[in-house]
Amino acid sequence: MSNKIQTQLSPFSILIVSENGIKRLYCPFKVKAIEVVFDKLSKGQVYHVERVKIGRSEPLIYVVGGNNYPHRYFVIE
Repeated sequence: MSNKIQTQLSPFSILIVSENGIKRLYCPFKVKAIEVVFDKLSKGQVYHVERVKIGRSEPLIYVVGGNNYPHRYFVIE
């Protein structure tokens, strides 16, 4: 991984790209489950992301309640 990319990574924030530009969102931030997640998290329930990780098979992992979940199961509130 290049040094330029590493300087943008943090386990306590993510970068959000929108029409209005780029914004850093810091943990904890709220997400809503868009489906039942591994029979542990309920669809429609709001959770707090404690940390973020880069996964091997998943590009972005959210740590919720001390457990790792792929970001694709959530939308940011």
